[in-house]
Parts: sequence; C-alpha cells; structure tokens
Amino acid sequence: MNLAQLGPRNGDNRAMNPSAGGVFTPDAFETRAVQALREGGLRITSPRLHVIRKLSQSSTALTANQIHDQILADGDQVDLVTVYRILSTLMELHLVHHIGVVDAYTACDLESHGNNTEHLICTKCGSVQELDAPGQALEATRAQLQTLGFNPDQIKIEITGECQKCHN
Repeated sequence: MNLAQLGPRNGDNRAMNPSAGGVFTPDAFETRAVQALREGGLRITSPRLHVIRKLSQSSTALTANQIHDQILADGDQVDLVTVYRILSTLMELHLVHHIGVVDAYTACDLESHGNNTEHLICTKCGSVQELDAPGQALEATRAQLQTLGFNPDQIKIEITGECQKCHN
C-alpha cells in the first residue's frame, strides 16, 4: 500500500516554522518518515503508514488511543499495542515527539535536532508547534546542568499558553 491509497487528507493548519525553512506539509513528513523507515531497515507496513498519516494530518498532539480510534473509524484494522509499538519506533527515528504535558504524540516538524525538543502547546485549541530554540538558550541550560552535576540524556522544553490564533 502506498501513501496515496490511504485516502484524502485534511487541511493542515500548523503555523509556518521559519527555522525549518518553510511550512510543515503532510506529504513532506510522510516522505521523510518512509525514507527513515527504509534507511533503518524497517518494513513499510500498512499500520505504520496509517499512524504516520494520522500524525501528519493533525495540528494537535494525538494520544495512542485517538490514533487507534481514527484508524478504526476509517475502516482499517490495527490493535492498540501495535499503535504504541509504531509510535515507539517513530520516536527512536526522531520522527515523532511525545508531548508530556498532554501525554500525546506529534509529528516532528524539523528535519534535524538531535535529542533536544522544544514545543509550544496551546491550552485553548490544543495546537502544537515545534520551536527551534536558539543555541544560546540550550548552551545556557547545559551549562547550568553541568554546574549541578546533572548529565541529561535529553532536553525537552514544553511551553503552554495561547497560540496566536486563540490569543487574537
């Protein structure tokens, strides 16, 4: 099954991410995800494509249950455990982020960021926007962590508030 066979897409209303060089597009994410799976020696299965598609179409973070329910509503079959395994694989490939404050997942807007992630989460509409924090901010954080003797595996910054659409 290819991506075109998964049906029509909903419009994506994620804000432009200038640091990523343009607008997030579902097609670009899907292409990047399939390429990363192939490069990782992983099969391109129908359940993986369905999860990738659901994440790419959403401007909000989705829980595993929401992804599962949406796939079932489309008439396709996948069990919830498989959805969790797919999300874990996509996270290992840095294609998906877990947003802790809402305990949900979002497609990665940036092509490269290592183990550091920064997200803006709107408390009104639930939209999630990936932020490319300035290097100085991350270096200052690392310096403070080093002073405290703390060796981070990952730095995650999640900022909650109102997006521009909801604020106006």
